Amino acid sequence: MRGVLLFALPFFMILSSCTGGDIDSEINLVEIARIGGITIGEEGEQLSEIMQGLHVSDDLGIAYGVDLRIRRAYKMSLTTGEVKFLAPEGRGPGELAGPAQIIKKNNSELYIYDNNLNVIAEYKNGSIMNKYPAFSDHNVWVRNYNGFYHNGSIITAIDDYTNVRNMDFQNARPLAFLDFSKGKLVKKGEFSPTVDRLDADDKYPVIYFDEEMNTIFYVFRTDYTIMGYHIDDDKTTVMNSYRPRDLRIRSVEVQGSTSGNIDAAMQLGLDRSRVLGINRLNDQLLVVWKNFNEGFYDNMGDYSAGNVDYFGVMYDLPNLDNPREFTLPGRFFGTYKNKLLIEEEYGSMDLKIGFYELEHTGESSL
Repeated sequence: MRGVLLFALPFFMILSSCTGGDIDSEINLVEIARIGGITIGEEGEQLSEIMQGLHVSDDLGIAYGVDLRIRRAYKMSLTTGEVKFLAPEGRGPGELAGPAQIIKKNNSELYIYDNNLNVIAEYKNGSIMNKYPAFSDHNVWVRNYNGFYHNGSIITAIDDYTNVRNMDFQNARPLAFLDFSKGKLVKKGEFSPTVDRLDADDKYPVIYFDEEMNTIFYVFRTDYTIMGYHIDDDKTTVMNSYRPRDLRIRSVEVQGSTSGNIDAAMQLGLDRSRVLGINRLNDQLLVVWKNFNEGFYDNMGDYSAGNVDYFGVMYDLPNLDNPREFTLPGRFFGTYKNKLLIEEEYGSMDLKIGFYELEHTGESSL
């Protein structure tokens, strides 16, 4: 096929297993292929950055996200790159002051969590219709830039900070179900058996809600074990403890603030891997991590490939069998029509997203 750039990936010997034990295991790394891309904001509104965790409607070809720098929630076309803001900035009835999370109910209705106002804003028919009290009323901190809607509740990752700050990981819960119309929040899930117990830092997960399996898959921010909370039977299980070859295990404890201290920040940053995203792709579950390198700090937060290594593992559903590793050329934002959305040309004047396939076998469906 014309215009396809293949990244051929070799075989590696890895000391790991799907159950977390240390045994010799040979694994194939997966090929990826670039099959297209778009430039964002050439028409319509202008974004300053794109964050991971885009909520995508395959049917509409639209991605929803939040731009934290300019404090706007937006939608963008994945066919033209056109951007439109969802609400004006402000504290009035139809305005948003600090949108931090997008929740897609369906193709015409969204919920937007405004961190500054501590409200869940109901977005329908192109405008904010109602606002409801949100998470601060329930003594939890919201994590992740997207959440999920299920049976009248918003599902999100949380920092259960009272228990976490006391290092009480037995009773801390990583997931929240917020019934915003009734003002009721229920905590669910359990901590991973392999999450580090060094300190309270990064003790929250990145999540994905699989509607078909009615299961929330999640991996803690600096961990590798995939946990599954099964909504139907209200149980949490360890789904897979495969450890990627490039994953860094934390060894340095956070002591005080690193704000303004580049050396302290680099020491901590080079000591860990961070989960970037979890998504479903066809009949596989993907988990993507990133490793900061010295160039990231030398260049004041440059996310270009080389300064940051992006890698992941894909597992066969429903049992998360057959883990296969892959590497990516940039930041992972989500999936669209079973293609990966990857940032390209970080630092350029234009924001660009490339469409990539894993295990590329034929023509694109885009």
